[in-house]
Formats: sequence, structure tokens, C-alpha cells
Amino acid sequence: PRELHVWNPFSQEASENLIKIVAESCRLCADADTSKNVEELIKKILDRINEGISSHLRPQTAFPPIPCVPKTTDPRKDDWKFCSRLWWKAIKFLVNLLKWTQIIDEGRIKEIAFRHIESNILPFLECSLKLPSTSTRGVDSSQLQAVSIWFLSLHNASVGMAK
Repeated sequence: PRELHVWNPFSQEASENLIKIVAESCRLCADADTSKNVEELIKKILDRINEGISSHLRPQTAFPPIPCVPKTTDPRKDDWKFCSRLWWKAIKFLVNLLKWTQIIDEGRIKEIAFRHIESNILPFLECSLKLPSTSTRGVDSSQLQAVSIWFLSLHNASVGMAK
């Protein structure tokens, strides 16, 4: 029996490989039937992306949602480290998502990206920016702060454009 492989939108390599395959399929689309098949494939890809966003903090199990904001304000504590790992996973997902703009309408990708940022990235960023500078002593937080400021400015710009 042939092994079934499901695309993981959190995987950079799998995403890049699928983008190449879909891009080549789009390039080779000459007739209406093939074009229709590619459109169906892109719809399935968008469904899987949306499923990835929804399930990032809400696994399809009987367990409660996973918190994206730690209860503690100490970055050296386990719950902070766990939320930080989830946050970086969400960043990786966002990077993979943005690669699809070469195939899928940029407006659709941006819409999905901003929803992902709001639900899976901003809560931890806002929490991390509220920390007093003494709480990060001994923890290299320069990357987190730089990315936090960049995302918040990106988010504020998108909100300004929507008004």
C-alpha cells in the first residue's frame, strides 16, 4: 500500500515543495479542466492553511485550548518558555504562509496572515512588551523585542488602512 503524505503548513520544506509543484501546475494549465483542478487544489490549500491557524492553539482533542500568554511574568519559567516556543512556531507558520503570495491572491493571503497575527502572535507580543526590563535579565530578549515592534507596527498600519 502506498503511504499517504499530508502537507504540513508549519513545515518550511514541505511548503516550499508544494509551492513549486502548484506553481508548475499553474504554469502548465492550458485547458479549462486542468485550470479547474488547480483552482480546487488552491481551495484545499487555503482550507488547510485556515485549519492550521485554527488548530495552532486549539487542538482537535478533548483538552482545553493551549494558552498563548503565560501566567507568569518571568521569561525563565517553563510556562513562559512554552508560550515562547508556540509563538516562534506561529512565526514560522506566518513565514510559510507569506510564500504563497506568488501563487494565491495577495489580498487573500494578507487577510489570512492578519487573522493569524491577531489570534496567534499579538497576544504574546503584547504580554512580552509589558515586562519590566529587569525581568528579562539573563534572557536574550533583543530578537523578541525587535520582532514585537515590527509586528505591532505592521498591525497598526493594517488597521489604519482598513479605516
